[in-house]
Amino acid sequence: MKPRSTLQPGLVVCIACLILSLSQAALPCDIRVAFAENAQLSPARGFGLSSSTSVITPVRIGLISQQPACTAIIGFVSRSGTIGNRYMTSGTEQLAYRLLSRPSGTQELADLPGAQDDAVLRGIVNARQTTVFQYYLMVPGKQAASPGTYRDRIEISVYTETNGSPQLTAAHTVEVALTVRPEVKLQMQSGGGLGSGPDVHVVDFGELQTGEQAELRMQVIANVAFAITVSSENGGELRHVSEPQAVIPYTVQVGGSTPADWRRPVTLVGLPTSGSRVSFFPLVITVGSVEYSLAGLYRDRLLVTIQAQ
Repeated sequence: MKPRSTLQPGLVVCIACLILSLSQAALPCDIRVAFAENAQLSPARGFGLSSSTSVITPVRIGLISQQPACTAIIGFVSRSGTIGNRYMTSGTEQLAYRLLSRPSGTQELADLPGAQDDAVLRGIVNARQTTVFQYYLMVPGKQAASPGTYRDRIEISVYTETNGSPQLTAAHTVEVALTVRPEVKLQMQSGGGLGSGPDVHVVDFGELQTGEQAELRMQVIANVAFAITVSSENGGELRHVSEPQAVIPYTVQVGGSTPADWRRPVTLVGLPTSGSRVSFFPLVITVGSVEYSLAGLYRDRLLVTIQAQ
């Protein structure tokens, strides 16, 4: 009697272990997308003028497992193309972009099959609790871009591994977008290099002579139509600083044309062909007759402004 009672508990325990083991093996991975963020970029001023600064933003996707924790593999396919050939579009224009696993990395994200281990996101997804994964949308700088909102759509595929082979378990589509603002930039050259900003450029003729000339060069970088306005404080005359009634006439050629009347501001309109375009406009000042002019210092102030149209 004693040996029989010793064997039966052992048999019961062994069967219980077998049942538990089979039950655990039968549980499949059931991973779902809890949320997936769209990405909207608003680059800093200057991006539309071929700025060298790239724009980057983190994007999140949340996964949840309905069963015990499972390993998820996340792949990415862009509607516009594959690695190295992804573009957001606005009409017929394009902006290249990249999907990265790290903000400072170079490896672009891809999709299965065929993707390398570092070209997909991989991690454990907790059971009945949202696990957040993060990737990065990066738009390189030095891209000429016309104003507008550029968009593309990304297919996110979530896989689990079954018997060493990835099986698709969930999918989601997100949108990536970037808005380029209309921008113009004016730089002026007067003898030295180009300068930008609210600069004051002094043109000193020294001792005035009839017909003497000085030339400045305006450089415009714009991704939209623009208007340059030039106005004279004294209406196209050099005025004596202490004897206002004493004046010396002069003319200004703006972009190759000489305005007939300087009593009103003169406007020159330009239009870039595509994206950011660099244009140059000469501004040539010619001194009129100085015969019988009162000795002394003469001056005028020209105000040059630029505005997007």
